[in-house]
Amino acid sequence: MKEVPVVVSVILLLGGCAATNSTQGQSGILYQEFRDFQHLVETDLPAAKKTKVAADYVKVIEEADSRMPEEFRSPFFVDLANRFRTVDSHYEDIDGSQGCLTINGLNQEGAPESLSLYYVQEKGGWVFDYIMTSAHESVQEYYTEATCPDAGEYRR
Repeated sequence: MKEVPVVVSVILLLGGCAATNSTQGQSGILYQEFRDFQHLVETDLPAAKKTKVAADYVKVIEEADSRMPEEFRSPFFVDLANRFRTVDSHYEDIDGSQGCLTINGLNQEGAPESLSLYYVQEKGGWVFDYIMTSAHESVQEYYTEATCPDAGEYRR
């Protein structure tokens, strides 16, 4: 009979760990994908765009950039990879072949901000398909869960 409490304890412990990972994402798959994107942007920007960003999203960004006057153009993906001076927290939620990653931190100007990336599976890996940024008055306004808009909002 001593085995039953141990088995129940192990099941509860494993279940608690699974719940923590899915809601807080502190060691999550999507956050690691974003970290890989950041590293790849520094070493090989074309590879970063090809392997970490959805092909359609790359086209949207490049087309928008080409319509901007030269003086207003910016290296979008480089700026995105270097968005935060510090990261305070991150959360993710995965549902099948799509997911959402929200990162909270201080941007390069020191202002609190949240960056949310909508991820999809493409060519056997995770790529982000669009982003959303939210400026905050204080760090108390950070999101406390993965917060991405509905994909349909950006596909109309």
